[in-house]
Amino acid sequence: MRRHAVQNTVVVTFGNMRQAHLTENWVYHLQRVGVGGLLVGMMNMSPEQPRYVALASKLRALGVGVYCVNSPQVRRQPQGGRWFHVLPLLRTGARVLLSDSDVVWMRDPRPYLATLEALHPKLDFTVSSDAQGGTDGRRLGDATLG
Repeated sequence: MRRHAVQNTVVVTFGNMRQAHLTENWVYHLQRVGVGGLLVGMMNMSPEQPRYVALASKLRALGVGVYCVNSPQVRRQPQGGRWFHVLPLLRTGARVLLSDSDVVWMRDPRPYLATLEALHPKLDFTVSSDAQGGTDGRRLGDATLG
């Protein structure tokens, strides 16, 4: 983690072999806009599997950290289980930008996040979602805004 962090920040995604093309595209676009410090956790893989070795070698040649993410949580439900593996990253003290691998970054998100951090020094985390359902029905009513 420390070896890959850039300005104490890592940008992380979790993937699997079915979506390896998305992971490679994610790396390409982030590097294209100048973002380093990339880490890829490959779920339900073994370091000896030929497909893992090939993908890991390709990404490592680009300076990307690649590692296996295996746990009962990931085996049971890969999408939800990956959250179990975020806490160890946070405990390093580095900033962690967690991104799905099907996101294409058009510019470096770090300046925006640094501005948020400067404006809100007590900020612990921010969340953005591509949820398809509307959220207007979940907004707080005016009486609670006090």
